[in-house]
Amino acid sequence: MIDKRVPPLAAGLALCLWPTAAGAVDVNLSGIVANVCIVTSTPGTLGLEPGGTVLSSAGGGGSPAGVQVTSTGSNPRLTFSAPVATTPAGFSGTADTRISYSVNGALLQAETNVASVHLLSNLLNTISVSGRIASSDGFASGTYNVKSVVTCQQ
Repeated sequence: MIDKRVPPLAAGLALCLWPTAAGAVDVNLSGIVANVCIVTSTPGTLGLEPGGTVLSSAGGGGSPAGVQVTSTGSNPRLTFSAPVATTPAGFSGTADTRISYSVNGALLQAETNVASVHLLSNLLNTISVSGRIASSDGFASGTYNVKSVVTCQQ
């Protein structure tokens, strides 16, 4: 004859596996966003304007430099240092050096020869930087450069 009784261990196991009333469980997903700002640039060129007393990115053959700012977290704060001209050894004039820049197509800074700071409202920004050197004495042959250091903080 076959014993039809359920052993106590099997009965307890069956109760554990038996569907019970629905319960609730939390499912969590988390992440960390750090304030990061990445700045890259592409060089521009200076060309001589008619009259021979201004070298600029708007002059013949000139083009603005490009700065790309990609950030996460909060909106970036950009600082442009005062522009500095590098001139060849044969240049004896006075160089009035200025930059201007537009962000995402809108003029943000008119020509200036001092440092400037701007808060940007986007996390992705394309900045066009124009430069110029003016000298009432004209220019000696050689290579001229306008430099401004761009830093990003958040």
